[in-house]
Amino acid sequence: MIVWFGDIVSHTTTVDQAEAIAALTANGVTVVAMNSGGDNGGIDGSNQADSIVAATGGVIVNSFASVPIANIVDSIVGAIGDATSTLDLSLAVQGGVPAGLNISFVCTSAEGCDDVAGGESRTFDMTITGLTPGDYDFTVIAPGVAGASERDLITVTADGGGTVPEPGTLGLLAASLLGAGFARRRKH
Repeated sequence: MIVWFGDIVSHTTTVDQAEAIAALTANGVTVVAMNSGGDNGGIDGSNQADSIVAATGGVIVNSFASVPIANIVDSIVGAIGDATSTLDLSLAVQGGVPAGLNISFVCTSAEGCDDVAGGESRTFDMTITGLTPGDYDFTVIAPGVAGASERDLITVTADGGGTVPEPGTLGLLAASLLGAGFARRRKH
């Protein structure tokens, strides 16, 4: 999560807006923009902030400079809550899938894995296909959910082969998702 405060659009002489958005989304960053100007002004000039928060699933608060001092903290916390009220859940291998394995994840919850509210859990099937014999150590994460990770140690042998399901990992990860929760605040 990045909370971005500003009064004018960012300079794009060394990194352009598309590159910044690509880096933010690749790292699972949600941007909350606290714009001192009004709509299409301040950091939202040329719709810069609108584009960035839309791409990252964040929110923008326009005219932040006019918020009374006594309400600043509540305004920031409210914007963060709005940006984190739901989450599209997914699983990924931290740092990428090790060479020699093919790993895929499929959401199996009837409710789907998009727009999941804080404290709710979902189930996934994880399929591991051994391509090359060896020992593999990797960590499965749920991007955007703090503390939701599971370390896996897999051995692929030449006499086995085929797909290796890993249901134990999914149960532990689901439990950590349920326990992790995340801050939420509903939009009104």
